Amino acid sequence: MRDDAEHFQASVPFRNGGLLFLGLFAGLTGGAFWALSHVFQGMWVFFAPGPLALAWITLLIMATGAAAWMGWPPVAVPTGGMAALVGILSALTAFFILHGFENSADEYAYVFQARTFLAGRLWNPPPVLGQALASDYTWVAGDKWVGQYPPGWPAILAVAAWCGLSFWMVTPMLGCGLVAAVRHLAKGSQALAVSAMASPFLLFTGASLHSHMAAALLGIGAVACLEKALEKKHPGWAIAAGLALGGLGLIRYDSAVLVGVPYAVSLLWRKRWRVCVQVTAGLAPCLIFLLWYHWRITGNPLTPVYWLGGRHADHLYFTWTGFTQGTEISLWRWVELIEWAGPGLVLAWGAAMVAKVRSRTLNPADWVFPLFVLTFLFYPFDGANRYGPRYYFEAFPFMVLAFRGIEPSAAIKRLCGLNLIYTAVALPFLAVFYESIVDQRMDLYRQARDLNLTNAVILVKDGPGKIWKMEPDDMARNGLTADGPVLYARADKIDEQGLRHAFPTRELWVYQCEDGECRLRKEP
Repeated sequence: MRDDAEHFQASVPFRNGGLLFLGLFAGLTGGAFWALSHVFQGMWVFFAPGPLALAWITLLIMATGAAAWMGWPPVAVPTGGMAALVGILSALTAFFILHGFENSADEYAYVFQARTFLAGRLWNPPPVLGQALASDYTWVAGDKWVGQYPPGWPAILAVAAWCGLSFWMVTPMLGCGLVAAVRHLAKGSQALAVSAMASPFLLFTGASLHSHMAAALLGIGAVACLEKALEKKHPGWAIAAGLALGGLGLIRYDSAVLVGVPYAVSLLWRKRWRVCVQVTAGLAPCLIFLLWYHWRITGNPLTPVYWLGGRHADHLYFTWTGFTQGTEISLWRWVELIEWAGPGLVLAWGAAMVAKVRSRTLNPADWVFPLFVLTFLFYPFDGANRYGPRYYFEAFPFMVLAFRGIEPSAAIKRLCGLNLIYTAVALPFLAVFYESIVDQRMDLYRQARDLNLTNAVILVKDGPGKIWKMEPDDMARNGLTADGPVLYARADKIDEQGLRHAFPTRELWVYQCEDGECRLRKEP
């Protein structure tokens, strides 16, 4: 197969009413997004009744299959410039749609840790009222106030801020690197991989402050270095692979294991002992640093900071209850994957995997995504605020690498081309929808600013959001010192009398939502 790095023919020329079918598919997709958004008050299928969600997904899959069968026009994919385009679109989304806002407790905790590192500390002194002034996922334990996550992603954010970048700028830049790395690895299938990868899943995750983009880039980087080490037989590349995999472990523990296991099994099976030792040498410094970080904060190198909040193994529960709940949630992860990554990619990946099984050409990269899916069957948590099935994101680039090593069929090419159409149709609806969600979630802070509050404490009884409510325990965002002109207190941890006693000189305000309207009111 000829490797065309500039464009590919996604299909054959129009025939049998292909143009009309394209219009029908765009109308169907747009109508479904509109209906779910305005009629059922949600863009994601789990906001809608189950039968409607299943009907919508079924229609999209049918439309995708019919479009592939009927044939589509040529689609030019400038793979060389796609990395820059993804970065630009993600940056625009981060600024104009998500407003650079920490749209989840996770994202705020990452920023909290990054600012802590910038201040030259691993933790902060606890606030006056302890957890009552601490947002969820930042924990007060004794004399320490710390974010619960591993140090890797907050450290990246801290370095970027030290260089003068805003936090929201970081993930779009990493998204550029991820697309470029996938393009490099997708030998002989660059255009297929890039066109299938360019989706709302990539763009919105690349606009968020979640750690997944950095983790995915390091996972792909580790694989690129390892493949180069096996090709060039140079120890430097193997050590670099270990460093990248260790860096992934400093960001997301589970993902490092799930990316590394297929390659470790392959190396051991092939008795590549020297490469194993070299990779381990690169991995060791990151592991030692992580154990030191745990020891400094929890007092035990084997106890992650997660455990301060009562979480064990980050919600991985290898029990029957955990499996049944995780399996149910995983069914919806697949629905989200179809919605956010596109039905074209999901079907094309399935076709590519079948072709590889038949030809016995599976390689370690092909096992990464299935391993993520299997592992998260034991993860009974949906990921809360997210843009698609975010726990699959580090494996998402490996899905498009399934096109390596096969002669793609016409159907696979058409499906990948169709994903570009799907993305173009979906993005405007998602943009309008998520801008509304974020704008509503910023309501508390906007009201406090508009009232010019100073020397005040606000008791947060309800979380804002008409479309998708934000939990009130996520709203206690008080910086590193909790001594600003306005403090936000959690109603699940303290009451009005306790606040008056703790802050006798501050005005007391209450934020509460009634009849769909959230208001700040001053208490006498």
